[in-house]
Amino acid sequence: MTALLTADQLAAIRTLGEQGMVTTVGIYPTSFDTGLDLTDDPYGSELTYATTPSTVVNGWLVGTWATSRDTGIGDVNTTTVYKLRLPVGTSIKPGWVVKIDDREYLVEDAGTDQTWPEWLTCMVKRNK
Repeated sequence: MTALLTADQLAAIRTLGEQGMVTTVGIYPTSFDTGLDLTDDPYGSELTYATTPSTVVNGWLVGTWATSRDTGIGDVNTTTVYKLRLPVGTSIKPGWVVKIDDREYLVEDAGTDQTWPEWLTCMVKRNK
């Protein structure tokens, strides 16, 4: 199969995309990946992570409206679905926490299964 773009063309698109990544994003591995002591919370009811981020990068948080219908009672709910765009190669995993402007988001999908990685796209949800 022939690639649609050359490596140079893809690099140029990455450079252009990263120009929109102007928001500081702190990435925090959670207790499951850092080996933090869970004796105070053995059942994992609270997410534990370090007080300093393991990585700080510039990113681009995009929120879009999404609706869902409750099939049992027919209610339509509206929520915001967040996609976090990060530079390709950023170390991040599902279950980790990211902080943007003192707001926490939980990484649901780290988007590493992309065949055309112009940037790394993660699905995150607001951690309230």
